[in-house]
Amino acid sequence: MKSIFYKWLFILGGLIVAIFTVFFQQVRAVSADWLSSSPPGEATLLDSDLGSIKEVKFVDEGASIAYVTVGELAVISHQGSNALVGISLHSNAPTSTYPSLRIFLKSGTRTVRTLVLGPTEYTHGGSLVTEQVRIPISLLSGESSFTAQAFYADAGDAK
Repeated sequence: MKSIFYKWLFILGGLIVAIFTVFFQQVRAVSADWLSSSPPGEATLLDSDLGSIKEVKFVDEGASIAYVTVGELAVISHQGSNALVGISLHSNAPTSTYPSLRIFLKSGTRTVRTLVLGPTEYTHGGSLVTEQVRIPISLLSGESSFTAQAFYADAGDAK
C-alpha cells in the first residue's frame, strides 16, 4: 500500500517540476508582480534597463495624451492640377492642440509623394473635437488618390 502512495507522490512531484521548468518565466513574472510593492500595471524601470536608454524627451502636457483620428477623406473640388481636399479630424484629447498632417499622394496603389503640414499650415477652428479641414494641394502628373494621417510631433504618431 505504501509503495502505491509513494509511486503517485513521485509522479505528482515530477509533473510539478516539469510544469515549473516549462513555465518558469511565467511563474517568475506572476510571483514578481504578486510580491511587488508597486501598484499593478505600473511600469517599473530597472537598473539593467538604464543602459538601453538613448534619449529622454519631455513633451507638452497637452499633446502627451493625444488621441486623434482621421476620417471622411474627400475631394471637394478639382480644377486642372489643383485640388481642394477635405479631411475630417476627431479628437478626444487634447481639444486645444491641433495635429500635424501627413498626406500621402498616390498613383494607383503606390505612394509617390508625401506632404507634411504643421497645424499652422492649414486652416482650422479654435477647438478640435470633430472638424472638417480643407487643404489645397497642387497635384503632379499621375497623382490620382490620397490618404492622410494625423500626428503630434512632440508625442509621436497618433492614429
